[in-house]
Amino acid sequence: MSNFKNKLSSFVKGEGVFSGALSALVVGLAIVANIIIFVLGSYFSLYIHLDEVEDLTLSGYTDSLFADPIKKGERVKIIFCQSEEEVKANDKGSRVLETVKNFKERYGDFIELEFVNIVTKMNNKNEYVDLTVYQTVSEGGKKSPILESTVIFESDYGHRVLTDSASKTGYANFYTVDTVGNVIAYNGEETVAAMITSSLSTEKKTAYFTTYHGEISDSAFQNMLAFAGYGIGVIDLLKNEIPEDAELVVISNPKKDFKQADVNSKVKVRTEIERLRTFVEDGGGKIYVSLDPYTPKLPVFESFLADYGIKLSETENKKAPAGYLRNIIRDSDSSVTTDFLTIAVECADNEIGNKVSEKMDKYTDSSVIVKECAALQLSGKAQPLLVASPTAALYAGGDVVDSEGGYCVAAVTECRGKNPGTIFLTPTVYLTASDALVTEGYANRPFVYSMIENVFDGKNLPYGCKTVYYTTTTLENLSMKDARLYTALIMAIPAVIAVVGAVIVIRRKNR
Repeated sequence: MSNFKNKLSSFVKGEGVFSGALSALVVGLAIVANIIIFVLGSYFSLYIHLDEVEDLTLSGYTDSLFADPIKKGERVKIIFCQSEEEVKANDKGSRVLETVKNFKERYGDFIELEFVNIVTKMNNKNEYVDLTVYQTVSEGGKKSPILESTVIFESDYGHRVLTDSASKTGYANFYTVDTVGNVIAYNGEETVAAMITSSLSTEKKTAYFTTYHGEISDSAFQNMLAFAGYGIGVIDLLKNEIPEDAELVVISNPKKDFKQADVNSKVKVRTEIERLRTFVEDGGGKIYVSLDPYTPKLPVFESFLADYGIKLSETENKKAPAGYLRNIIRDSDSSVTTDFLTIAVECADNEIGNKVSEKMDKYTDSSVIVKECAALQLSGKAQPLLVASPTAALYAGGDVVDSEGGYCVAAVTECRGKNPGTIFLTPTVYLTASDALVTEGYANRPFVYSMIENVFDGKNLPYGCKTVYYTTTTLENLSMKDARLYTALIMAIPAVIAVVGAVIVIRRKNR
């Protein structure tokens, strides 16, 4: 004890303070270095999200979806096309089965579980089951196969079938994959909830994706549309009229222009633009459009959009092959990357923006993220739905062309006509990309659901369901402005230590 008192007395008197100050400085510098590495590695770049424990318990958000059907005494049967033992032996199937059993445990007799041998057509009650009645007919009259991993959801109102002949597994529908085919998340709760709700609905609707323009769509977005109750189909507008069951037409990142009839021709030809125009002016149809701002201009299709008040902002530039460059948004404060191109945006302060935002806020307090996004110019009935922050600026060919901020990055317009429909447009490919939709960091997923509900009149959407994340690259939802403030605050501690140490050293030398 006396030894400790002697050392403490010496320190107070200034003896040995120099070595103590050096230690403090070293510790301070080490802390600063670690903070800088942490900030650069975690906040300003990409990080790997790993879930160590796979939690398949239900979130409880499904209670509101099933409240009315349960009250009415309705039932849903979930059919696996394998024995229970075979399903358990399948890695993907075992997760699906556990999720289904969790639903059955939570909702009791509302859900019935059945296992059918796909070879003998006998179920676990030793009854014959005609599986051919569940086959759906695809374009061209081809029947979809019933596979061992097919999962069927059946009620008194109809059925929904999850099968995937391409991957040879129906269980694949419960997973989200990225653009190169890696499984990045398990959406079991969301999938089961959506399929149960869809099978109970008397309203059958389809979302058709256009083809033959180099379109690119993400599987995560297609899954969300399926979860929203849409059947998924494709359509060649050059050859076919839009089917009567079409509720939505999706035009996802086309690289080639659409065809339009020659106005001077005496022969009346219905081409792609005429079919789209009839769909939104006379059929009350809805169109979802996403455009890549780096794609060359699409004069015919962009003229079609401009007729309803939506144009992409661009700047005349002699360097550009077409004479114009898209204006790309950068934001030094609301960006989550150091290139300022991946930015956080918010819902517009108007009637439709407030409706979408109000529903989103029940499930997330994060921001919607867009990446390499153009700006929109609106007129007529077109309204902004998502807007950039006031600190955003427009760039064309690397040069600043505008710095007013608040640019529109997603818009909605009501079309004219006998039975007017709606067009939604976003000038970025990232809004519905898999890593934007399948992450805890962003609000993109609840935004898309809320947009479908409030713009496309969707109902009974599976908001808030739990997603199990696997290895996935994503961006942290922390703005550059917040990151700079955070960095400054946490660096204050080692800075104070260093200053105190320096003061002590100076006082020691001046004694």
